Amino acid sequence: MSLVEQFVTSFGNFKGYRKLATLGFGKSFVFLLVFLIVVSVICGLKFAATINQVIDAIVVNIPDFVLARGTLTLIPNIPVRYELGSQVLIIDTTGDTTAEEFVASYRDGLFIGPYQLILMSQGRAQMLPWSELNPTQAPVTRDDFIEMLDVVKPWRFLAIPVYFVVKLIVKLLHILILSIAALVLNSIIGSQYDYPKLWNISLYAMVPITLLETVKTVADLPVPFWKGLYWLGALGIVAVVLIKLKKTPTEDAAQAGEAGLVEPTAGGSAGGSGSAGAGSSQPPVVL
Repeated sequence: MSLVEQFVTSFGNFKGYRKLATLGFGKSFVFLLVFLIVVSVICGLKFAATINQVIDAIVVNIPDFVLARGTLTLIPNIPVRYELGSQVLIIDTTGDTTAEEFVASYRDGLFIGPYQLILMSQGRAQMLPWSELNPTQAPVTRDDFIEMLDVVKPWRFLAIPVYFVVKLIVKLLHILILSIAALVLNSIIGSQYDYPKLWNISLYAMVPITLLETVKTVADLPVPFWKGLYWLGALGIVAVVLIKLKKTPTEDAAQAGEAGLVEPTAGGSAGGSGSAGAGSSQPPVVL
């Protein structure tokens, strides 16, 4: 099967999983690599575009400031707020918006406060105290900061290979967990698949779920309980596949017969030879 055929078959063609399950490890792993490369490029470009927009917004909107001794002071000391879609940039050293309020109110954005910088990404906060960013305690001005952003900006495309490596490790771990769950489902449902085939089924079951995850990330859609839905969807696909591919005794015998694995029974063999003997006997000669 080509890579395109493997991709198409993984979407809803549950009986087609019978063929996917028999693919060698090398072929299925190459498919996983190519699929994750495409996903990483899409998500990496989205991340790079977002970073580019955030940096441009900072350059345009950031006022004059002085960062010294771990404390940021704006000149004049007036809060700045900028929104771009679901992204928000807040620069506030007055205390009108605190770090705690920002983390509780926003899923994506950047908060620049008097003592720290906070980056929110899909509800997860990363904090950087100014004392760690400027350990020398030498004063830093707006012009110094813009020069630093100009240096950082070209490196935003490093998100693509980094995302790919992280995604590959995470997906392999998820496939491992799903294949172990597939062993339990295999026993409950009564299918007769060994672990390598269950690994392949789990791998391809992750494809539509990962594609949905990519759409959610690129479109920046907040989906409640996504992690639970993610695993329920993957387990559901594996369960449906195992049910659809469960072989009945009649199907097993038919497949074995087509492969030439069923030997004729003793009675059938004897009957055949008897018929041959009867057919070859000559009528008695009457004198």
